[in-house]
Amino acid sequence: MRRSPSSGTSSRRIPSTPPSRRHQSGGSPRGRQTSPRRPGLRQPPQQAAAGPRRRRYRPGQRALQEIRKYQKNTDLLIAKLPFARVVREICLEFTRGVDMMWQSMALLALQE
Repeated sequence: MRRSPSSGTSSRRIPSTPPSRRHQSGGSPRGRQTSPRRPGLRQPPQQAAAGPRRRRYRPGQRALQEIRKYQKNTDLLIAKLPFARVVREICLEFTRGVDMMWQSMALLALQE
């Protein structure tokens, strides 16, 4: 048989209303505490930039724009000679030191 919370003789008391917030009057405002400044050294407010503000994109938006840009064009993203060096280096690892000759059209076909 289960007892209801109000019928038991428990030492805990459940309040009938939620606790109210304490109101602060006076004192310093919450948040960042500033150090006291000397009275004569007041700095002028920062001026806004003369030109239009830079646009803020949502996270990932610029990456998607960049992907679309590179998918539209057919330009090579890596220069030909550095790509050829990497291909030859990988080929040397797989052939255990035997140097292979590569045709330029074969390297270009790999790169595209």
